[in-house]
Formats: sequence, C-alpha cells, structure tokens
Amino acid sequence: MRIREVHKQILLVLTLIVAIETFFLVDLEKGHFVHGGTHSQSIVFDTSGFHPEKLTIHQGDQIVFQNKSDHPFWPASDPHPTHDIYPVFDPKGPVSAGQSWSFVFNRPGVWKFHDHLASDMVGEITVLDANGKVLRTECSNKNKNTTECFEADVNAALNQKGLDSALDRMADLYDSEPSFSGSCHSVAHELGKSAYHLFAKGEKIKLSGKTSYCSFGFYHGFMEELLQRSGDFDEARSFCAEAGKTLASESSNAEGACYHGIGHGVVDGSDPGNFGDAKGIVDPGLKLCEKVDPTEPHFYRCASGAFNSLAIMLARGEQGLEVKDGNPFAVCDAWTEYNIKNPCYQEMNTLAMKVADRNFSKGIALVEKIPEARYAVLAMRSFSGVVPASFSGSSTQNFQKVIAACHATRADLVIPCIQGIPSGIMEFGTPGKEYEPALKFCATDSLSEEEKVECRDVVFGGIRAYYSKEKQHTICSSVGDVYKSSCLNP
Repeated sequence: MRIREVHKQILLVLTLIVAIETFFLVDLEKGHFVHGGTHSQSIVFDTSGFHPEKLTIHQGDQIVFQNKSDHPFWPASDPHPTHDIYPVFDPKGPVSAGQSWSFVFNRPGVWKFHDHLASDMVGEITVLDANGKVLRTECSNKNKNTTECFEADVNAALNQKGLDSALDRMADLYDSEPSFSGSCHSVAHELGKSAYHLFAKGEKIKLSGKTSYCSFGFYHGFMEELLQRSGDFDEARSFCAEAGKTLASESSNAEGACYHGIGHGVVDGSDPGNFGDAKGIVDPGLKLCEKVDPTEPHFYRCASGAFNSLAIMLARGEQGLEVKDGNPFAVCDAWTEYNIKNPCYQEMNTLAMKVADRNFSKGIALVEKIPEARYAVLAMRSFSGVVPASFSGSSTQNFQKVIAACHATRADLVIPCIQGIPSGIMEFGTPGKEYEPALKFCATDSLSEEEKVECRDVVFGGIRAYYSKEKQHTICSSVGDVYKSSCLNP
C-alpha cells in the first residue's frame, strides 16, 4: 500500500509539472512567460534561408526563430510586405544576428512566412488543431470570402490556364463577391509575385490590358519579387519597357505602373541600420530609381512607389518609424527637391486618412496645414482619391457628402479635392467598368459647371490610361458629341 501511495504521489507531482509546463513557456528572448503552448521547437535562419523550411506543430506550440546568420532577419507571416494573413505572427522589427524571437501559434492552419528583409527566403508552418488534424481554410464554404481564399482562387487559375485567365477570374470575383473589392489590390499583388516565379523559370508571361485591374497591383508584386530575387535592374528596366511596348494600344499606364513597382521593391527590403530614419530608408531606393531611369515620368513613378512603401511603414509603425506630432506630411520635409517632395506628398494619402481616423473632413484639415500651397494642392487631390475606397456602391448620398466636405475647404484646394474623387472611384472600381460610377459622380447636381468639367477630364484621362484604343472609342462615343473629343484626346 505504501509503495502504491508513493507511486500515486510521484504521478501527481509529474502531472503537476507537465501541467505547469503546458500552461507556461519561457520566452527567453523577452525574459517572460508565454501563456499556451505544450512544446517548443526551433527554426534556424542562416545565409541559405530557414531550416527546416517546413515544420508541423500542434496548436499552442512555440517556435523559436534563431538567427545564426551574420545579419538581421525578420520572420513574419505572408504576404510581403503587409503580413496580413496572420498579422500577430510578426516581431514588428528585425532580430539581430545571434539573437532569437519566439512565437506561440494559437491558430490552427497552414501559415506561410518569409524574411521581411529578404522576401525570397520563405517557409511554411502547419499548425494542427486540438484533434491533431490539418485545418486548411475551406474556401468553398462560408469562409471563402477571405484574402487568402481569393489569392488561392486566382493563383489556381494562373497555374491552370495562364495569366489572362487569372485576371478574368479577378474580374469575376469583383462582380460576384462584394467583399473582394477590399482585397483586390492585395490579390493582384500576389498574382504578380506568382507570375514572376513562372517568368523566372522561363515560362512566357502574356501581358494584356487586364493587368491594369485593381490599380495595376500585378506590376507591383511582379517587380518587388523580381528585385528581391535577382536584383537585376537591367532586367527590371527591360520588362517595364516591354510592358509599355506590348500594351501601347491597351493601356498608356502599364510602363509607369511597372516603374512604380520597382520603387516598392527597392524600399521594402530596407537596411536595418537605417531603421528609425525615414530619409535613410528611402534615399537608397531613390538612388536606384535614378539608376534604373532618371528621366520623367519614369523616375517619378519609381519614387512614388518608394514613398508608398514608406507610408505603409509609417502607418504600421514598422522599422522604428512614427508619425511626428500627428502630421502625416512632416516626413516630406526631409527632402528639398521638387521631384522628390512631389511624390512624397502625394503618397502620404493613405497615412493621412489613418491619422484622421478615416474622417474626410479631419483629413482635409491636415492637408490645409501644409505650408507650401503647391504641395497642398498635390496632397489634396491625392488624399481625396482615397475616400472612394470606403464607398458602398455609387450612391448619391456618398457623392453629396464628399462634395460638401470639398466645398468647405479653402478656395485653392476645392478643385483638387473634387478631382481626386473620380480618380479614386476608378482606382477602386469594378475591373473593366471603372469609368461608369466616376462619370456618374461628375454629373452630380451639387457640382458647379467648372467642377464638372474638371471632373470629367480626370475620368477621360483614366479611360485613356486603363483601356484599349478600341474600348476608348466605344466609351467616348457614348458620352455625347460635346464631350467625345475631350474624352479621346488629352
């Protein structure tokens, strides 16, 4: 009996130890306990990437990411650079050489990840559920309307029937799934990355005017991946030139969108030594933009991509950056040259909307504080272009509300404020039909005749940038003889 009682006591002690270890895991990097987890495993990062690249664990397990390279790394959830699929799986900054970062995976699923500083270094973690089963996102049921499922859907079309089919699928999703509009640019971005991998293997990528869908996100992803993978600026320049040549009759903006993608690519993998210094982060990218093509408009489009990446970093508080004194445009004071300040002020639009808590009137007040009028004009048009992202359809109520806000700003900013709205409507509109609600906006009764003319000119410019010559003629023939000439000719 005594031996049996001793065994019971030992078993009880062991059970308590296991229970304590299950409840707490030590995070050695931060020096505190992490709730959850039953086991801890390691993934090592060195100059050749992550080892192992694929790992299967259980829900609640901890992974320690060990940096055994001679430079910082930043393991984080896909997609690059936003980390939206599993956003808490992100250290929010680089991990120094010789150090480690730990994370407890409490969400079952299959999670792809990458090094934010070198996004070609990738891996995949499968987190089994409580029953030890692989829980994959079921894209055929009620969970199908997620960015992850949309990306899988479009990529499946790419792999089965090619780029044109994938772009058609994006247009179908836009029409059939209301929630797709919020994921459209991100999905196009990931499509571009996937297409680059096929391109790098020697497969032919057939470009068409459809690559303009979702604000040309395809080029952003393609060029970011090209630069992260090869760093070959001659190849980047050549691809952009080929896009412009191939699509000369389809879209006047393809080559420019391609250069914008280059700007994204050269800034997203910033040197950790420059973290906390916006100018230090962007300047190397601007120098590379000059190296690729210093002429206008290519340099401007490349620089705009660089500043767009900076705005995303500021909005997320990444890479040691923060908005100073609640002023989203203060960062632009670091430069003096007009051809650099210009894209900086224009690309801080989404950041300004975030700082304003998505309140259009508050955002307008931020723009009005810009000291130089010429930059305020640029910033206002760009900022108002963000507003249609939150529109639910093309309702008159939405139109009247934003027009009233524009009319309340100071006199020199009213027209730029109005001009940005149709530009944004087209950017966030249904692929192939972007112009329809934009023209409807321009016909709103509360706009003056001068404002209607300026508004239509923006839409007509968009029509020339987005669509083929044939489609331009079809659309412009429908706007009436009075406006047809303006619609077809710059």
